[in-house]
Amino acid sequence: MSSPHATTKSRLKPWSLFIVGGVCLAGALLIMSLAQPPVHVEKDHDDTEIVYPTFQVEQVAAVPNLGVLTDQVRPLQQTTRVVTSGLHEPEFRGTKFIVDYRNRYSIQIVQIGKEDIIKNFLQQRVDRKDFIYIRLTNQNQPERYVLLYGIYDGEQEAKAVLSRLNLKLPTSIKPSVEKVANYAPYVNDMGADEGTEVSKLYDVRLTSAPLPKVVLPVLNPVPDISSTTETNEASTQKTMPLSEH
Repeated sequence: MSSPHATTKSRLKPWSLFIVGGVCLAGALLIMSLAQPPVHVEKDHDDTEIVYPTFQVEQVAAVPNLGVLTDQVRPLQQTTRVVTSGLHEPEFRGTKFIVDYRNRYSIQIVQIGKEDIIKNFLQQRVDRKDFIYIRLTNQNQPERYVLLYGIYDGEQEAKAVLSRLNLKLPTSIKPSVEKVANYAPYVNDMGADEGTEVSKLYDVRLTSAPLPKVVLPVLNPVPDISSTTETNEASTQKTMPLSEH
């Protein structure tokens, strides 16, 4: 037969467990009520539409003359004068002569392609001061040299001089009277009379000068033996005692 103390202990054991469980449950509820509930952050999903550039095929208008030269290229304009100093004779003239005497007349002796022939002719003439010559340049033709004789105010005056002019030229050469302005489109040179001040020459005279004498320094001078010997003999004679006789 069980004792009353054991019976009471067996009855209290379930109730003690129930009370402990209730206390734990109450504590858990209290802690949960005091704790802040987690905040649910919702992310905004912006539906950003990505727009890609659309490339459209560009239509090029049809060019009928593409790659074809329609306009003729203009020829180069001669805006500068040619200067060839030292290659012509003093009688050579350029654009300045044409401008100054454009309304005058002259006698054209010959028109030739080689300047050396005119140079040789002038060197043989005593009256070469009456001659002048110019150079004609044209794009479609080779250069030509024109030998002229005299400058006259009128055409009739030039013809009168030509009628009595006797230069002893070959019969194949036929001089004619020409107006100076007729050569203007073909002359683009600087005459020998224009460059006299620019190409003025100066003489350089050199005189002989005496060369300086070169004195070399003597590093180890050799003593003069003769002078040293004479000095020693003199000193010996002075210090030598008098001998008794």
